[in-house]
Amino acid sequence: MSGPATTADARAVPLQERLRRALQHVTDPPVELRETHLSWVLLTPDRAVKLRKPVRHAFVDQSTPALRRRLSEAEARINAELAPGLVLGVRAVVPMNTSFVLAPAHTPGAVDWVVEMRRFDEDRTMAALLRAGELTGRDVQAVARRLAAFHRGAEPVHVPSPLTRVQATCDRNTEELLPLVNGVVPAGDLLAAERFAAAFVVGHRDELVARAASGHVIDAHGDLRAEHVVLEHDAVLVVDRLEFDRELRTVDAADDLAFLVMDLLSLGGAAEAGDLVAAYREAGGDPGSDALIAFYAAYRALVRAKVALLRAAELTDDAKTASVEQARSLLALAARLAWRGRGPMLLLVTGPPGSGKSTLAHALAAASGLPVLSSDRERKRALGLDETNPAPAASYGAAQRADVYRHLAQGAAELLPGGGAIVDATFATADLQQAFLDALPPSAHGSLRVVRCSLAADVADARVRARQPQDAAGSDAGPEVAARLAQDMTSFPVPSGRRLVVETDAEEAEMVARVAAWLDDVMAQDG
Repeated sequence: MSGPATTADARAVPLQERLRRALQHVTDPPVELRETHLSWVLLTPDRAVKLRKPVRHAFVDQSTPALRRRLSEAEARINAELAPGLVLGVRAVVPMNTSFVLAPAHTPGAVDWVVEMRRFDEDRTMAALLRAGELTGRDVQAVARRLAAFHRGAEPVHVPSPLTRVQATCDRNTEELLPLVNGVVPAGDLLAAERFAAAFVVGHRDELVARAASGHVIDAHGDLRAEHVVLEHDAVLVVDRLEFDRELRTVDAADDLAFLVMDLLSLGGAAEAGDLVAAYREAGGDPGSDALIAFYAAYRALVRAKVALLRAAELTDDAKTASVEQARSLLALAARLAWRGRGPMLLLVTGPPGSGKSTLAHALAAASGLPVLSSDRERKRALGLDETNPAPAASYGAAQRADVYRHLAQGAAELLPGGGAIVDATFATADLQQAFLDALPPSAHGSLRVVRCSLAADVADARVRARQPQDAAGSDAGPEVAARLAQDMTSFPVPSGRRLVVETDAEEAEMVARVAAWLDDVMAQDG
């Protein structure tokens, strides 16, 4: 049996573990130690004690005890509004023999400082309720009302150059993230995200400037995640308001809300995220356009990916792998949100049979999350036919084909408020194009983007001859019809800047990336 630890032995134990042992002496159950990228949190049955790590990052400096004390005091002060009664105060960590005691903050001889909090029920966070399938519509509405009231009452902050500020914030995050993504995603994916952000700022500059001028840039929460929202009895507590840099929590209210929207999406709560935004608007909040929410949510997904990769660098084995996978998932979410930020739009994927338009349409749908409307499927739906069953020749008369395109337009218009749709159809003739346009509300015409698929005639012919009914996405076109439609193809009557020709002999990912880059160019030009 070993003897009692010496003073030297005790001092070799990390501070967080020595503090955990000290707390263990005054409470019965084991004290749990948790670690984040910035702190250690010690949990007793009724208390949480947060000890900051002695680290320095580009976005925060906690490297000295004095800095950690200052940050602890700031945390206690700024969390009082959104989580009243939760923070009990700042405590000094004072040595006693080979252990420590927590004492009033001004006690002499302190070696560090902690924030002491009342422990809340972690099963009642928005994240935990969502994972358990217990987050109700009433819960979401309560959170929306709390956030809308907080944002309305928050102090507006004047920013002299809002566009420059937003762009610089995105650029800085990309610069910090770029060295971390090696082996996680291709660097080109991150550069594509940077291109989207720059195009959005240009294309939506009027909205961004107007919101800054009307007081929507505020002293906000800054770290609004689902695990930070606690539904406790009839109250909504929002904890862990970002304390270490007022500049980082000085954001548009839309940005603050978008962080929570992003987090709900990352947890599989797409319906809850949509309900949150709707309820926030109903409660008098102004989050701006859906595209603005998507833009800020994409940025927040990149921020969280950066945090996950920084955390991964501190971990090993399975924990490291899990953190990297979390970052990869967040980077993919950012890419999907960028597609929402490019909307709302109706993306028409056109071209003769065999040109690869259905393949491209579905690849774009997988990347964007937009639904696909197909002329072939619409025709067979109206006839009550399965996709693999051929439609009668009579259904391909001029009047019948025009009717299909009118129904496509009506369906697309219904989807536009939710972000839009991808329309997979040949649009070969001027008559069919006009039938679609006539059935589309004039207000929706500006949302049209047209991608024409192009492929060498012999390759397209070989594709048409080789495909089976189950592979044809509902198309009945044989080689002769495909050849005739290829000859009939006319340009869609939208401005030339809103038309793109894509060679469909490339890899799907390459084609999707080209369409995304083009849409960013259109967005910037339209602004």
